[in-house]
Amino acid sequence: MRGIPKRGRGQARRQTSEQALLQAFEGLLARHGPEGLGVNAVLDSAGVGKRLLYEYFGDLEGLAAAWSRERSDPLALGERDAELRSRLQGRGPAAAVVATVTDYADQIRQHPWVAQVLLAELSRPDTLGRAMRDIRREMGRDYERVLLDCGAFARLEHTQLALILHAAATYLALRAR
Repeated sequence: MRGIPKRGRGQARRQTSEQALLQAFEGLLARHGPEGLGVNAVLDSAGVGKRLLYEYFGDLEGLAAAWSRERSDPLALGERDAELRSRLQGRGPAAAVVATVTDYADQIRQHPWVAQVLLAELSRPDTLGRAMRDIRREMGRDYERVLLDCGAFARLEHTQLALILHAAATYLALRAR
């Protein structure tokens, strides 16, 4: 690596190791669920030493938090936001709720790892729950914004009811797992 300062090589190695850990975390979560996430499993999958996990992320919860920050839009609502909003235009509250809950359920089916995230919040509250809770809250906030902006709801209570139905969809998705 002639021509690249020594410091630059170290930063590149760090980025490579961090990405390997993040990808290992996601892969294990997708394949084995929250129960398959342990420090040794992540390290074996990433092919890096334990010291690097603790140096870069502090612990497994820190790795989960870093992973969740990269997943700020886990259901890709940002990409579908305009399309969903146009579907909701001019609909009444009941039709808007049906459309958003259906969209949410479809996304959970299309992104099976999302159910794993939701499960991790419940089954691993001591290590992964906080990071996973942040992802779930962000998903809820995205749908809440869409529902509030579509104009179908005259009162906040209607939006809150819609979010309760989203919670029911989440519960059913987790029961299916």
